[in-house]
Formats: sequence, structure tokens, C-alpha cells
Amino acid sequence: MLPASVYTWLETTKVSQFFQSSTYTFPVTEVLHLIWLMILLGATTVVCLRLLGYGLPQAASTIHSGIWAWTWIGLGLVWGTGIILLIAEPSKLGANSAFAYKLWFLSAGLAIHCLGYLFLLRPGRAEAHPVLSKLVAVMVIVCWFGAGVAGRAIGFV
Repeated sequence: MLPASVYTWLETTKVSQFFQSSTYTFPVTEVLHLIWLMILLGATTVVCLRLLGYGLPQAASTIHSGIWAWTWIGLGLVWGTGIILLIAEPSKLGANSAFAYKLWFLSAGLAIHCLGYLFLLRPGRAEAHPVLSKLVAVMVIVCWFGAGVAGRAIGFV
């Protein structure tokens, strides 16, 4: 989490004030955020299910090569719309305990995604490391879905 002074400063910026005064910017951005989150989760889940031994019969590296762009587009746009949502309501998010969990899940998910998941998705690596593949798949699913659940909880905490 960031210090409270950062959230306070962010709320006073012209960009934040524009988002706060706009009727449609926040809800439209939130809908886009959720759409891109579903695309990210869908693409990642298909590959993780293969790493766990379920789903399509192709190798995980083959499946990933067909949908990797959707994973990265989803991730990039989720982060982009998330930053807009943060700028729109910095004080509310800074004081929300669910937001702290969301940031933790996002950080862990990104680290595991970039280090473990992508390492295993080179041809033959997942098959050579089956236990590691399953562990990484479970951690990726838990982190990305945990970020989604914590993000949803922000409205209720």
C-alpha cells in the first residue's frame, strides 16, 4: 500500500477531479476493466487447466502460443483501466482493506505469471517439470482469481 499522503495528493489532481465529476467515466471504465479481466482469466485458465492435466489435448505450450496475445492484451488493459479507477477514487481505495489484498494478489500474480508460468510454457518444459507445472498453475489461478474477488470486495468493505 502507498502512504495516505499519496492518495490525498492523487485526489487533488486535475485528472482525478475530472474522473470524479464525470457521470460516465467511472462506470464505463469499470465495465471495461471487468471485460478485460474476464479475457485475462479465460486465457490464463485454459492454459492452467492444461498444466493441471485437464482440457485440450495439445501441449500447454501449443495452447499458450495460440492465445498468448489475449493474455497480454487482457493484462495490459486490466492494469490500464485499474489505474484509471484508482485515480478516480484514490481516498476510498486507500482506506479500503480489500484494495490492499487486491494489490497483493496482483503483485504475486504478475510475478508468478512472468517467472514461473512463462518459463514452463516453452515447448517441453511443462512435461519435463510436471509437479512444478501443477504448482505454478494453481498459484496463477489463485492469484488472478484472488485479485478479481478482492476487487469485487472493494465495493462491500
